[in-house]
Amino acid sequence: MDSRIKSPGQQLIEKPDNGSALSCLPVEILRQIFIHCLPDAYALSPNLAPILLSRICRRWRETSVNMPTLWRKVLVVVPAGDGDWKKSAVFYDLWLKRSQGLPLSIAIDCSPNCKDKLRNILQPYNTQISSIEFLSGDAIIAAELLFETTDLPAFREVRLHRPLGDRVNDETDAIRSLSRLPCTLRTLKVIKEISFDLFNYSVCDVWAHLTTIKMNLYEEHDVLQLLRLCPKLSSLKTRLSSIDGSIPLQPLTHMNLQSWSISCFTEIFHVLFNALTLPALRVLEAHYLVWCHKEFMAFLARSDCPLEHLILGFGVMMTERERRKAKREYIALLPSLEVEFDVVTAYHYG
Repeated sequence: MDSRIKSPGQQLIEKPDNGSALSCLPVEILRQIFIHCLPDAYALSPNLAPILLSRICRRWRETSVNMPTLWRKVLVVVPAGDGDWKKSAVFYDLWLKRSQGLPLSIAIDCSPNCKDKLRNILQPYNTQISSIEFLSGDAIIAAELLFETTDLPAFREVRLHRPLGDRVNDETDAIRSLSRLPCTLRTLKVIKEISFDLFNYSVCDVWAHLTTIKMNLYEEHDVLQLLRLCPKLSSLKTRLSSIDGSIPLQPLTHMNLQSWSISCFTEIFHVLFNALTLPALRVLEAHYLVWCHKEFMAFLARSDCPLEHLILGFGVMMTERERRKAKREYIALLPSLEVEFDVVTAYHYG
């Protein structure tokens, strides 16, 4: 890249002259620019927004400090030392106050022995916390006191980023802490390569309230177990490690699932279609599997669902002839159905 070409971040670092176009922009436009400067990931760097924006000039500082939307997202890293802890507590209190009561999205990365410190930082803002991203199993354990002693009325979403622990005991402790999540939780997203033994969660009341889940599972029985635990689930995105097929699945009807995205490297995906009845299904997206047309037709007839969008995407194995035939029959059954094929990347065989 030409060194003379500067990124927006590089341009922001340079202080605007008093007579520059940036310094003369109306506050409304400046605010829109500030929003677009926010990084996608959680960041506390002084060289990134929103901290950077408050260091450019007086006008930018006044504008950014009085924009609560810039301070709704924060990474909380709790230091072990008492001296560093006091500075961090002041820093986070200042940051969180600037959110001015708006819903907060928080990422947590700290050790289990920082439970009290973490609670002291977040407790004054508990009514604002709407989502938490745990960057480690230790962070889940550290947040346990917050869940046990604090009411979180706005809390709706949890995201998990890394494996729960390197040892079995670590994972067990993290699972125990997760089981104490508030029942206001509605969305659970598991990012990267993490799978769960769902039976460890079967006694947890929080499952009954979930409406959205993104999670990797081991096999087909886990899909049915998840649906049994989550009667209010409306959106599910999952990838299966495998499908065994040796043990018959008990039929299951789920009344509320509306959107289902699934991928699995298997030739016997049809066992799930044979077991499930989903009368509320509106969107189905499939990747990396051998499509089972006959079983899917039976599933549609049995479910009598208002399916609106069928996406047979990356890695779905179908010949061109199979695609044409399938589309005709699906639309004949559901005239308003939109069928989308990933023609470029789909596997062709036969």
